[in-house]
Amino acid sequence: MSEIEEMLNRSMKEIENRTSGLIAKTRKNVLINYWLDVAKYGLGTAIFVVPLFYLVRFIFSLFGVELP
Repeated sequence: MSEIEEMLNRSMKEIENRTSGLIAKTRKNVLINYWLDVAKYGLGTAIFVVPLFYLVRFIFSLFGVELP
């Protein structure tokens, strides 16, 4: 009986180690994907919204309206 318990304990320990490794890897991947999304949407804003704002600001300045 002791041999079976020992095998069971080793198997459980191996499963715990694998699970911990997978969880850590998943957390890392989620964090990386989050920051990639932040960079992607931040660059999208910088590339499209900011020039659009300056274009609208220029057009309004032609009519004498000053925007901040």
